[in-house]
Amino acid sequence: MITKPIIAVVDDDQIYRLTMNKLLQSTNLVDSVLEFENGKLILQYLQEHNKTKQLPDIILLDINMPIIDGWGVLEGYKKILPTLSKQPKIYMVSSSSHEEDMAKVRLYNFVSDYIVKPIRRDGLLELLKLG
Repeated sequence: MITKPIIAVVDDDQIYRLTMNKLLQSTNLVDSVLEFENGKLILQYLQEHNKTKQLPDIILLDINMPIIDGWGVLEGYKKILPTLSKQPKIYMVSSSSHEEDMAKVRLYNFVSDYIVKPIRRDGLLELLKLG
C-alpha cells in the first residue's frame, strides 16, 4: 500500500496557506497538510515530532517571513538534519525570481528545488508524484 505524504506549508500569508491547503487536499494525493506561519514554528515542530509519524514528507518553504525566514529555516534544518528520523524534501517556494535567491538555494544540497509562486495545479501534481 502506498502511503500518502504529509505536507508542510510554511508561509506567513494566511490566504496562501489556506489556498495551498485546499489545493493539496483536492488532489487526493496527500495524507494531511500542516500549516506554519513562520520558520520558528516549523523548526520547533520538526524537533518536537522527530520520533513520531507526524514529520512532514515534503516542506513547501517561503523565503520572506517574520521571526525566522526561509534562509534561517535552512540553516536550522542543516543543524538538526542528522538527528531527524525522516528527512523531508524541501522545496523553496517564493514570488522572487531573482537569480541570487535561486543560486543561494543551490548551496543547500538538501533542497530539492526552487519554485516560483504561484504553484500551478499541474506543477503541484508533479511535485507530489516525485515526492
